[in-house]
Amino acid sequence: MFALGENHPHYIPSPILAKRIQQYNERARKLMPFLESACRTHIIDSEQTFGQTMKQIRSFVEPTIVHVRSIGTDSSAQVKAEIMKSLVDEHGFIELNVSDLVREEGDRRTKLGQRLLQAYSTGQQFSVDMYVQLL
Repeated sequence: MFALGENHPHYIPSPILAKRIQQYNERARKLMPFLESACRTHIIDSEQTFGQTMKQIRSFVEPTIVHVRSIGTDSSAQVKAEIMKSLVDEHGFIELNVSDLVREEGDRRTKLGQRLLQAYSTGQQFSVDMYVQLL
């Protein structure tokens, strides 16, 4: 607030700012239990070093992508299914099925979906790189 200066339209005097911070903290105490029960909520400890705080934030924000593949045998497909079930059920991962995503894009007739449908209609085979190029 000091950097803005008292004449800046967004400047808030210290007593008013302190009162607003107090109100925020009181409301947050009441709201946090609801948020924790209703959605995925993470509390960041900002009293640690900046680097540790940022590391904690990134651990909640940045996605982790795990690609599980089988070698095509029945036993490897079963192992893949077990790994994926464990990742979803025990570790909170979300399964993204590429075939389902592609079909949904086509069904919704998005720009990407139209490009994919056009490519499929010409018999074009796709690799991951080709999908990325279409994006």
